[in-house]
Amino acid sequence: MKLPKRCVVPKKERDPLSWLNRDIKKVNPSIVPEVERTFIKHERGLAESVSGKQVVGSGNKNDKSDVKTDKFRYEAKSTDKRSLILKLDWLEKIVNEALRTGRKPAISIMFSEAADPCGKRWVMIEEDLFKELTGEGNV
Repeated sequence: MKLPKRCVVPKKERDPLSWLNRDIKKVNPSIVPEVERTFIKHERGLAESVSGKQVVGSGNKNDKSDVKTDKFRYEAKSTDKRSLILKLDWLEKIVNEALRTGRKPAISIMFSEAADPCGKRWVMIEEDLFKELTGEGNV
């Protein structure tokens, strides 16, 4: 989001991670603090596991999703804590992006400290799509 020329945000209020959004592919994970490294690993790992493409600088451009495939748009959220708050804004963002591009919306959640059998990465999709994909329940 570009700020109008007359609106100046003091340096201390700027996003300290904005440099990461410029080009994730250029970021060397070894120089990034561990907490920030979690989301980089999540987005890269998700893109690889679904044979998709990581959207570099997602949120800063027209492509708002973090990972895209031929069928889905993914919003990736990760934490090193034991809980994660789900925000309606995330759902609205990925649903709108998916509708705009003719794909299905999904949210990928990763708990970096999770151990088996919980796994580390979970994917959340809308219930009717889940029923359609699994054949379970009434669609």
